[in-house]
Amino acid sequence: RALECFEHAVGLAPKNAEYRMNFGAALRRYELEGFAAEQFYEAVTLKPDWLEAVVMLAEVLQQQRRYDEAKECYERAIQLRPGNPELSERVGYVYLDMSDTEHALGEFSKVLSQHPGRYMALLGLGRTHMGAGHSGEAAEALGKLIESYPDDPSGYYYISMSRKFKPDDPLIPQLQALADNTSDEEAGAIQLNFALGKIYDDCKQWDAAFAHYARGNRLRNAKCDYQPASQEAQFDALISVFSREFIETHRDLGVESRLPVFIVGMPRSGTTLTEQIISSHPQAIGAGEVIFWGRAPEAVPYSLGTDQAYPECVALMTPDKAREIAEKYTELLYKIAGSGTDPLRITDKMPHNFMRLGLIALLFPNAPIIHCKRDVMDNCLSIFFQNFGGEHPYAYDLANLGHHHKQYERLMAHWHEVLPGRILDINYEDTIADPEYCSRKLIEHVGLEWDDACLAPHKLERVVKTASHWQVRQPIYKTSVQRWKHYEMHLGPLKEALGYQETNSD
Repeated sequence: RALECFEHAVGLAPKNAEYRMNFGAALRRYELEGFAAEQFYEAVTLKPDWLEAVVMLAEVLQQQRRYDEAKECYERAIQLRPGNPELSERVGYVYLDMSDTEHALGEFSKVLSQHPGRYMALLGLGRTHMGAGHSGEAAEALGKLIESYPDDPSGYYYISMSRKFKPDDPLIPQLQALADNTSDEEAGAIQLNFALGKIYDDCKQWDAAFAHYARGNRLRNAKCDYQPASQEAQFDALISVFSREFIETHRDLGVESRLPVFIVGMPRSGTTLTEQIISSHPQAIGAGEVIFWGRAPEAVPYSLGTDQAYPECVALMTPDKAREIAEKYTELLYKIAGSGTDPLRITDKMPHNFMRLGLIALLFPNAPIIHCKRDVMDNCLSIFFQNFGGEHPYAYDLANLGHHHKQYERLMAHWHEVLPGRILDINYEDTIADPEYCSRKLIEHVGLEWDDACLAPHKLERVVKTASHWQVRQPIYKTSVQRWKHYEMHLGPLKEALGYQETNSD
């Protein structure tokens, strides 16, 4: 109703920039970023000198990974507010997201030359070096952040992710003391414990590592509300609506394009490595985790103008509306790829798109789908050890994690049944054991000619936007296989939720 009222107000006064801004803010609140961007754009067109509107448009464009446009907006904002260090920092982060390391470093360095203690600039400098694989420079920059903000956990957290640690590292006792003196109620406790968990894991001190990971997860889980019954009902609805008969009946809705390549699976299942292999091909570009299909429960009913919930409302989809949604997504992919590019394939590695494969398969019936799989215990442990930036309410409790994984397996089995031959399963362990064989399977599945560049994905010159900055910069490695064995004594609730048996090989 709120969106209807805002939309009506804009309809009555289409040249009122304030109404456009309010409508855009409401759309953004309901996670309809694409529609919000349209309203902010109209507001800026009506009032080009309105700084707040320019910045709001830049923020939502950056959130959508439309980096070229976001950079232009921030540059316009700097024209309106010259010398503002925060705006220059924002430009630096856009360059970081664009993989333009040189200009990102330039922006952060420029800010720091005039404002040496700026927190976001110091953090940006360290993160840029991390993403570029410059571990020494990253350590230096993050060391300055720690020196300037010794009680802030972010510097420690990022430096823990930037390299491998050894037991005699002088940073460990400093970080341990800080964690010991940080109460559970303090904001930094979560980051500090995930950082120490990673460091002690590097040092093969498994019990100490798990103790800190467990504390960090307990604190994260206290802010979540995972409901197993609700999750099961959500998956039941997807399975019920997207039957083989439904997909067959609506097979003419989609577009012919083979541009997008959908890489799905559980987080930490090898989606980043899979995208790296494919995007190493000269005719492919990796778009990373694209924010689009995850908004389907809100966006599809809104687009169709119905109060009927998703996924049931998909039955109301018309060919024109299907084409409109597909074109919006395709346009977003091209904008993420950037001007001057003309790829044959663009990968979208948002893992939880596995929940949207019914809708995706209808709208893009020719698009390749790749399902990344990994040993279930290794996969779940890796998730448990990750302090995710986005919302993963299942991830911070071992029993919830096991339950969610079982539901994911159930849904993927359904997609294989109703979309026969559409989905290529690729096992992380197989990719590690025989990279060339699996890489050739991937390239064949996406419909490209083989290129030897796909055998060295770690040499791809781009910033790595993943939880494993240091690891992704290394050649394909085997140390993560059967890693869970080090922590077996702590994983009883996970095993029970999974119904795990030692003979299980998935």
